[in-house]
Amino acid sequence: MSQHDNDEALTLSAWDDERQIGVKLEDDGQAAFAYLWDGTTTLSAVWLYNHPGAEVHMPRSPADLPTPNLPEYIVGPPVAPLTDDSQVQINFRGSSFNEYIALVFLHDRPHAALSTVQKIGWCVSARSGGPYAKPMTVLQQADGTFSIKLE
Repeated sequence: MSQHDNDEALTLSAWDDERQIGVKLEDDGQAAFAYLWDGTTTLSAVWLYNHPGAEVHMPRSPADLPTPNLPEYIVGPPVAPLTDDSQVQINFRGSSFNEYIALVFLHDRPHAALSTVQKIGWCVSARSGGPYAKPMTVLQQADGTFSIKLE
């Protein structure tokens, strides 16, 4: 995973040579988003978290994006903002019908998923109906494995 950060921004990326897709994660100091891309085109995007005290507003134009998610579309406890690439893992998987999924793990826990055939991804912190992410449920098994339900 490659990294670039400064006082306000953190950008991470991972590439899967076999499937020819990658994930870019960007945290601008207000909110974090992940993007699934094929090297030239963004295929899918998902909101990951807001920073505490982030200035939340509805975007007025595409130039305003990305913007922190609205509180009414967030569930669960706040996610600790990332500080370096050791807190992120990306797992690429094949699925049915030529769909590929990228699972984003934050702080060693499944947090989000992106798909090559869905423009908006899924996140465990997302509530149904939100503009930047669809709900994702993670079920922990007794043996330590997990299953994921994408809504």
